[in-house]
Amino acid sequence: MTDQPEKDLWSNESQDFPMPRGRSGGDSTLISLEAVVNVTQGSIGVLLVMPGGLLRGLLVSSAQWHSEWFASIAEAGEAGASAHAILKGLFGTTGHLTSEGEMIDHTEHYLYIKDGYFTAGAGEQGPMPWKVKLSSIVAWSIGNRPPA
Repeated sequence: MTDQPEKDLWSNESQDFPMPRGRSGGDSTLISLEAVVNVTQGSIGVLLVMPGGLLRGLLVSSAQWHSEWFASIAEAGEAGASAHAILKGLFGTTGHLTSEGEMIDHTEHYLYIKDGYFTAGAGEQGPMPWKVKLSSIVAWSIGNRPPA
């Protein structure tokens, strides 16, 4: 038996940050929908099935989600303004925040849900912003918009 050369586990091919090769951990069609949302800065209604329940809401770009998330923290009074400044400084210093205010996570692939309603059993929580690990989604559908 011959020794095989070690594969480079990380790739920078067409990515702004290293992405593990062959480890997307998610449905390729759902990844394509996410790309459309990121390019168009639009949104798509989705229903995601995950362990523990269902999440329905609007799939939005990472930039839009983080912008609204940081804004909601900043609007939470004096303590919120302080937390906002601390978080932006911390994430910026550690390289997890782009100049546009978008978070970078080097280890996992996430979807960003706006106005999400999570249903578990007879209870429902929402609307809330959700950051969902792509590898946690076991089934999904498009077109399910939260009630107005």
